[in-house]
Amino acid sequence: VWEATNEAWMSLRDMLARPVREGDLGQALNAVRAQTTQVRGAMDGTMLRNEIYNFARIGTFLERADNTARILDVKYHVLLPS
Repeated sequence: VWEATNEAWMSLRDMLARPVREGDLGQALNAVRAQTTQVRGAMDGTMLRNEIYNFARIGTFLERADNTARILDVKYHVLLPS
């Protein structure tokens, strides 16, 4: 997991060191997807199911909850009764 995370950091840091042009956006997003998939695969496929794994999963769930709260905050006016 550490090697996958470190490799992702190094390759994405180099790729995103300068602004991504609109024509290269697809390639940049594909690289981000590939690196994050590699990290997630290493976590899900190789880690013991212990406290460290659970801690990492809590981080994932907190991130999802935060994103959901942000979406609800932005769309709050749409959900209110007229």
